Amino acid sequence: MSAEYEEIIAEEEEVSQNPLNYIVFFFENYGWYLVIASIVVAYIYSRISPYLEEYEKKRDRYEYEQNVYKKTDKLSSLRVAREEALKKVQEQYNIDAERYVLKQKEKEAKKREEYLARHDGKGGGSKLGKSEYNPLMGDSSGSTFKPKKKSACSGGGCGK
Repeated sequence: MSAEYEEIIAEEEEVSQNPLNYIVFFFENYGWYLVIASIVVAYIYSRISPYLEEYEKKRDRYEYEQNVYKKTDKLSSLRVAREEALKKVQEQYNIDAERYVLKQKEKEAKKREEYLARHDGKGGGSKLGKSEYNPLMGDSSGSTFKPKKKSACSGGGCGK
């Protein structure tokens, strides 16, 4: 018997050395407990999942609203800053425009004074020649050039 006993012990040592045997041993002894536990967990999850989804939606909505309020606060402050900057630029533009208008008036006054100084007493306001003078009409006393009419029959052809 000792030979058979040693043989059985050797086989048990071989079996205990294999990690797959540990897994099989675990499922043989605790398999039903695992099946029952997984069924209970699935049932509890199916009952709780609608509440979890509702909680998740509420949390997401709250976070979204917080972000929107932060963004609107930031946007309103940006809008105020932009309006102030635009107001500053507009004021500077108005100042520059007033300066430009004053310079233009000064230039016109200076030109007027120079013109009056050059034409002092030379009849600067008198009319030129006839009172009916029109530079586009030309003078009526001279002859004017009128070109010949062009026709398709120039040069004497066309049925003469």
